[in-house]
Amino acid sequence: NPEGAEIQVRTLYLGLAQAYFTDTEGSYAGYGVPTADGWKWTENKELSPQIRKAIAVYESTAPVQFVELPVKVQ
Repeated sequence: NPEGAEIQVRTLYLGLAQAYFTDTEGSYAGYGVPTADGWKWTENKELSPQIRKAIAVYESTAPVQFVELPVKVQ
């Protein structure tokens, strides 16, 4: 995280094109995209509610629903 502390996050990968992460409290979240040097991670804690919802749908702990998340296509 920005303070340099280690925290546990949950990550949802969309193949090798995009990934989203958030901690359990929703205070640290963002997305990642692949680059030639590995994944580039960008923090955006405003996405946390949507990311947590998408992970819950993926894990079948929430009903199936549309979850809107930004996607960067190159």
